[in-house]
Amino acid sequence: MTPISSGPPVASGVEPTPDAVEEGRRAQEAVVSAALAGGNHVVLGAPGSGRTTAALEIMVALAAHGGTEDLLLLAPTRRAATRLRDALAQRLPVTVGRVLVRTPASFAFSVLRARAALLGEVAPTMLTGADQDAVLTEMLAGHADGVGRSPLWPPDVPAEALTLSTFRHELRDLLMRAAEAGWDGAELIRRGEMHGRPAWSSAGRVLSEYEEITRLGETTPDRGRRYDVATILDEAVFALASWEQDL
Repeated sequence: MTPISSGPPVASGVEPTPDAVEEGRRAQEAVVSAALAGGNHVVLGAPGSGRTTAALEIMVALAAHGGTEDLLLLAPTRRAATRLRDALAQRLPVTVGRVLVRTPASFAFSVLRARAALLGEVAPTMLTGADQDAVLTEMLAGHADGVGRSPLWPPDVPAEALTLSTFRHELRDLLMRAAEAGWDGAELIRRGEMHGRPAWSSAGRVLSEYEEITRLGETTPDRGRRYDVATILDEAVFALASWEQDL
C-alpha cells in the first residue's frame, strides 16, 4: 500500500496561508492520480486535512473515467454516508440507479442478501439496536422472575440496576464488543475468569442465552438468518471468501 500524506490541518477559525492551500491542493491531486492509476492506497491526514474531500474527488474522477458500475464508498456511520451521498450526487453529471455510498454494515447486509437469493434461501434480517434491547429486556425480566438460567451477577451489580435501561445499554455494548472480537458466550466467561472479572462471566452467560434465542428465531421456515451489527461484517467476509465455491 502507498501512504499519501495530505496537507497540514488548519486550526478552526484560522485562515489558511496560500502555501498551505497550495500544498493541500497538490496532495489531493496526488491522491486522485494514485487512485486512477490503480492499486491499494492509504491516505493519511489529521481531522480537517481533507481526507473526505479527497475521497469524493476520487469517486468523481473514477466515475468520469469508467462510470459508476464498480464504485463504492464506505462511510463509518449512516449520518456520514448520507452526507457523502448527497455531496456525490451533486457532483456526478448523471443520475445513478444504485447506492454508491454505504456503511460497512449496510454493504455486508447486501452481500448476505444477494447470497441468500442466489442460493434460493429466505432473505436474512438485520437485528436493530431496538430489537436487541427488547430481547435483553425480556431476558433480564425473566431472570428476575426465576425464568431461564441465572447469570449469577456478582454482588457489585445490584439487583436494582438490572431493571435500568442504562444497564441494558451498557450490557448490550459489552456483548457487541465481545462479538466483534469473535468471542461467544463461553469465551467471554473464560475471559472473565482469567482476568478476575466476574461481571464478564455473568455477561458471557447472558450472551450464550442471547445467541440461543436469536438462533431459535431462525427455525421457522419463513424467516432467514438474523444478523446484528457486531457479527455481520465477519459473516460477509466468510460469504465472499467462499462465494465461488458455494455458488
